[in-house]
Amino acid sequence: MSTPPITGWIPKVSAEPKPEEVHRLLTLAFQKLNNHAVAFGLQQEKINSLKAGASTTIVEGGGSGGGGTITPASPGGVPINNQSSSTSYATASTDDGALIVLSDASPIAVSLTSQSPPWSCFIANQSALGGGTATLTPVTGTISYAGHPAASSMPLLPAYGTLVAFDGTNWFAFTMPIVPVTFSAILHQFLTAYDAATGVFSAAQPDYSDLTGTPQLANTIAPVAGEFLTGYDATTGNFSQATPTGLSVTITTAALTALGTQGSMQFQNGILIAQTPAT
Repeated sequence: MSTPPITGWIPKVSAEPKPEEVHRLLTLAFQKLNNHAVAFGLQQEKINSLKAGASTTIVEGGGSGGGGTITPASPGGVPINNQSSSTSYATASTDDGALIVLSDASPIAVSLTSQSPPWSCFIANQSALGGGTATLTPVTGTISYAGHPAASSMPLLPAYGTLVAFDGTNWFAFTMPIVPVTFSAILHQFLTAYDAATGVFSAAQPDYSDLTGTPQLANTIAPVAGEFLTGYDATTGNFSQATPTGLSVTITTAALTALGTQGSMQFQNGILIAQTPAT
């Protein structure tokens, strides 16, 4: 890295400087201060890039109001640990600040090993290359994520990403906002719930008890020869029917003469079983 030349020249001013001379002097002074600020910034960027092990190109500018730019060798400067096709992985100290890429059709077990805090990493489960769910399990302590404080493990579905951090005792995770898992419509079923932690919707066909304000419609009943409706259940909507059995009754018959007596006729199921003639 080259260093801009340091100059100590200042404009010559009279014993009683004119306003334009003061303006020129202040302008050059601030330009020099700006050059020093740029130089310190470039130096710090160089130190940071060397610590991260990245190859960095420093482009410096000098002169009036010059500045510097840094072009990292990799966009973002985030190391990538590609664990595609692996069904198990244990985090390492070198994963601090890195992106761990997971992708497999089978379930993926990720062990979160204890590290010296502050320690964090990004984890992405790429669904485009596989469909397995990754399960993040701390070796020690618990993991807290949305809606699940102090959990023993955390699922990471395909197409989901997360940032996990370790405080020396427990783990904390921030799930990236990703589109919910695709849900295919099922005939006569409606959405009943959504799990924000997994992105999964659930659905079911509603029962009559789930509805309000609508009476139970009657169920169709086929006619049966010789049978008649005998009842209706408003809860189930079912009618009942049966063959009538006839009347069971005793009737009185009128006397035939003024001094005569009344008679009677006894029926059972529509059949005459006893009679007392009237006189």
